[in-house]
Amino acid sequence: LSLRRQRQMCIRDSYEANGQKRVYLYVTSREVAPLPRRFTEAGFERTRCVVNIDVSKTRGFVQVNDKMQVLDKPDGEVVPHLYCIGDANGKYMLAHAASGQGISAVENMNGREHVLNHNSIPAACFTHPEVSFVGLTEEQARAKGEEDGFEVVVKKTSFKANSKALAEKEADGMAKLIYRPDTEEILGMWIMGLHAADLIHEASNAINQGMKVSQLKFAVHAHPTLAEVVDEVFKQVETTHA
Repeated sequence: LSLRRQRQMCIRDSYEANGQKRVYLYVTSREVAPLPRRFTEAGFERTRCVVNIDVSKTRGFVQVNDKMQVLDKPDGEVVPHLYCIGDANGKYMLAHAASGQGISAVENMNGREHVLNHNSIPAACFTHPEVSFVGLTEEQARAKGEEDGFEVVVKKTSFKANSKALAEKEADGMAKLIYRPDTEEILGMWIMGLHAADLIHEASNAINQGMKVSQLKFAVHAHPTLAEVVDEVFKQVETTHA
């Protein structure tokens, strides 16, 4: 971009927050520039800030902390006023993950502390039938259970018992719920079947809100709908309370 264009961008993208003037930081493939920027009576004066970030041991991914603040190296120091979201940080290379990271970063920029729970971010494969998942796989959950000393329970159900799936002649599919019975924490969920990419959000939102499986067990779903597939697997949960 020309210097003139950068001036226009600076003026347009500066804003007031908490009584302080803030300016967006533009990152190119060659430099972090221009920061800081100063306004003078004569117009715009550009200064440059050089930031050294070591990505030699991280496959080129920029390291960030839980608040999306850039670190100068793995487990290193925070680079002031610098945030990184999306594919560049390598945490979860999905468009909606980048969007969530961006919102989290802006919240932290404005002094509203926020940490995105990456374990709650769903993913989907638009095959036939569709596949969707959130959280840990069964293997990952059992390995974590062995390491941390807790039991892992898996519940499954099939699309073959779902009226809507049968009516659509799409009865191939299943849903798997992975949880720990002592805390009733949802560790993961996998769905294969018709509209699996839509159905996964009940589990992902529950993980994000820290809900227990017992809270979902007693939810009511409309009939006949595909959502009853998720309902069926949650109703299999064995709760310990009276």
